[in-house]
Amino acid sequence: MTDDSRDSTKVIRAWIAQAATRVGIFMVSAPAFTASARLASAGLSLGIAPTYPASVAVGDSGVPASLEIWNASRFPEDTGDVTLSSIKHTPSCSGAAAPVCVGSNIDPGVFTLSSTGTGGSNAGCTDAHSPFACCTGLGSGTCEACKGLTFTLEVTDVTTGEVMFTPSATVNLGPSGSSADTCVIEFTIDVNELPLEDSSPDPGLQTTQLARATGFHSIAGMTASADGSASTTVLDVGTPTITPTLRPTPTATPMPKDSGFVPPDRHTLRCEDGVAKNIRKLKSCIESCQVKAAAAAFRERTFDEAACRKNKPIKSCRAKYDMRQAVLLARGICPSCLDAIHQATLANQVENDLAASNGALYCSGTIPLSP
Repeated sequence: MTDDSRDSTKVIRAWIAQAATRVGIFMVSAPAFTASARLASAGLSLGIAPTYPASVAVGDSGVPASLEIWNASRFPEDTGDVTLSSIKHTPSCSGAAAPVCVGSNIDPGVFTLSSTGTGGSNAGCTDAHSPFACCTGLGSGTCEACKGLTFTLEVTDVTTGEVMFTPSATVNLGPSGSSADTCVIEFTIDVNELPLEDSSPDPGLQTTQLARATGFHSIAGMTASADGSASTTVLDVGTPTITPTLRPTPTATPMPKDSGFVPPDRHTLRCEDGVAKNIRKLKSCIESCQVKAAAAAFRERTFDEAACRKNKPIKSCRAKYDMRQAVLLARGICPSCLDAIHQATLANQVENDLAASNGALYCSGTIPLSP
């Protein structure tokens, strides 16, 4: 490989590190008692990036996807192989704040991965950086580290949906810039359902893919780890139509003493969690409208609080809530006690409660705030 092609590969990897949320966050550990090893560890690093299509639709199956893991070590660890010991991938998560999906970001079930994967090679390269960043041209690149290997894909964390990739043989990443500095793992995904939560402010409904790996540099005697992420838009088979609905007060379901029941199944839990998140966002949005309205009135400026809260199509707090509600209902996972009428009633209650408490918050003065 020429120096120019190696430099080009490094440039595209730097671009990936900016495009993916957390690609190239490197951590290196060395024996605490070896000061020279700690100093040398500055050169040892790995990179990892999941690659999914820019957009997929519910019902798609056999969609190609891949992971790329590369040796990005610099002097003095730029010689010798790095042996991978752990490759893990979370197909869907509502955020990329951590290398593992945690808390309210947990959103498994959007995708199902194939049970096996295969190691890619330079033979799959069609052009520079296509379809993999390690490609330098037609049939050439640095993508040979996993050539000929197969991988077993197994969900090892049912809570987050994280998948372990186990190779059929040891994976050794060659020195950075060599023909085998990168392992490409190709697999396929089936698209099961829409994400429960949007992971991006971009148009559409996005979910985030997380990946992490560790590797050992035998010459330096040190371990490096890396994590990376990417995002893909998930489209529904048909966009839910939001139709204005009369909102009668539903018959109250008898509640236990502590108000609530243990969800009877996973789908019910996901729906109830989704409604709770939607209500929380509605409340926060309306409170923001109230704060803006008070500030505008104080400065003798005009602010349409009603439009902010519910009257402005698409962009008002209630319009956004209704859209999230429609998406949640379209998944067919909600119990009858959280059908469209009940979810609308919960939103009405939030609106009424906040309107009633506004006077208690802005309680001083003589000029009334406009409703």
